[in-house]
Order: sequence, then C-alpha cells, then structure tokens
Amino acid sequence: MKPEIMTSVMITRPKGPDEVLADRLADLGYVPVCEPLLRIHLDPKPIDCSGVQAVVFTSANAVASFCKTNTDHGLTAFAVGHATAKMARRNKFSVVYQGTKGAEALIAEILDICSPEMGEILHVSGDEVKINIARSLQEFGFKARREVVYRAEPVKKFSEPGFEALKKGTIDAVIFFSPRTGQTFANLIQNARIEGVCETLRAFCFSKPVAAELNCLVWKDLIIAREPSANSLVAAISQCFN
Repeated sequence: MKPEIMTSVMITRPKGPDEVLADRLADLGYVPVCEPLLRIHLDPKPIDCSGVQAVVFTSANAVASFCKTNTDHGLTAFAVGHATAKMARRNKFSVVYQGTKGAEALIAEILDICSPEMGEILHVSGDEVKINIARSLQEFGFKARREVVYRAEPVKKFSEPGFEALKKGTIDAVIFFSPRTGQTFANLIQNARIEGVCETLRAFCFSKPVAAELNCLVWKDLIIAREPSANSLVAAISQCFN
C-alpha cells in the first residue's frame, strides 16, 4: 500500500555497490532523498586465504573491495543482509549463507555450520565494526582474524539540498542503519543549531545501538526496527505512513 500523501524519506547510509533501498522506497510511493553521511574509501589488498574455511562479510563494500584483489572465490561466504549476500553470489563464492538479523545472529549461524577443526574464519570489514566477529569466534576456539578493506569517513556537513530540505521541513522521515551515521547526523544537526527540525521528523533506526546515538535530539517519533534488517525498516515506515 502506498502512502496517502507525498512522504519524503532521507536515507543516510553510504551508497554501496549494490544499494537498492532508494528504488525500493520510490516503488512504494515514497520520495527518497539520498544524503550519505559517510564517505566510503575502498582499500583493496591481497589477503592470504590459505587455510581459510569461510569468509564473513558484514557489508557489500567489503565484498567489492575484497574481490578487487582476491580472485579465489571458491570459499564459503557468510553475509549480513540481502545486499551483501547478493554481492557475494555475484562474485561466485561457492556457498553463501545470508544472515538477516545482524552480526550476532550470524555468529550463531557460523557456530552451527562451521567447526574450529575445519580451518580459519576470515572477517572482511570496514575500519569500524559494532561487533568484532573474529574475536567472538576466538572465544569459541576458532582461529579467526579480521582484515580491513575499506574506510568510512563521516562528512563534515550536510549537502546543500539536504540541508535546505531539513530546514524547510520537507523531510518526513530519516533512516539510520548504523550508530556512526546516527552520531554523525546528531553532530551535524547540533553544529548547525537546527535541533528544532527533528521535532517534526520520524527517525527509523536499524537497532537499539543506533537509536542510542539519536536520543540527544527531540524527535516526533523514534522507531526501532523489529529486526535489524532493511526489510524490517521498510515495513516500519509503511506501517507508520499508510
């Protein structure tokens, strides 16, 4: 069901190599406003995968950067989210397990499927992660390591169109996928001294840690997705505006 009135939704996540959220929202009748608050800098490098039984990817950017310099994709891949799994399949990893409920749930799945005797687990990620998967697996007796293949740098200010849209009140909702984007948004709002604009905005958050970074602002509504997934966020938006 499409919203009864024109509803603008600001997307703050960095635009990844397989980002389809804006198109999906548009198909549902919303007006997506892309305002990436993190700039992605890929840092591809050769990685020794000898003895590795599986690779863990927590973003599509990690897959894209890894595959620029590593061509042995006959490995099992564990991926957080649909876009990450889709990118891994596109690069022909032998088996791709898709987790839709965040990194913690993916760790549980790895523990069910893999065993320490089968080899090392390689976590390929950006420079900042919410959960250190390699360290968590080490606690269960796995040999595991993390390789950083991209950096996410917070922007220093809103884009001019994004800033004007916020000031004029033409944005109805903002989507936040990570604590870092939430923190960056709050900092930019406070630095610009336009905290009042949030009183007419609904914030849709991927998880409780994301929402925690936004509690310093007063919102019309602060909504946490039932599950940490893009599908759950879109469902929350549809429920709110339809």
